[in-house]
Amino acid sequence: MMIININNEWRIRTEPLNWIIEKRVWNKDKEKWGKWSAQAYPTSLASALYWLMDHQVKELPGEYGPEALKHLTDALAEIKDIISQVDDPATNPTTNQQKDL
Repeated sequence: MMIININNEWRIRTEPLNWIIEKRVWNKDKEKWGKWSAQAYPTSLASALYWLMDHQVKELPGEYGPEALKHLTDALAEIKDIISQVDDPATNPTTNQQKDL
């Protein structure tokens, strides 16, 4: 089992046949973190990263003007380019090994 900690609240965990996105929830007293709760079961690491990116963007607080949209779309394009390399056999040799199984 592998665990990729994204931050204190989010992580990606693996099982032999699954990728699992988990969110840590607060205990009822809201004074400390509680257990991890499964939020999604993507089919690949790239899918998990896209899911997290999409979710994080949707959760941004506030109201933004048109100038912020340009910065956001530029940043998202860069992130998507990095994520696409996760599943690219030319840049990730482990992808070939996984597909050969």
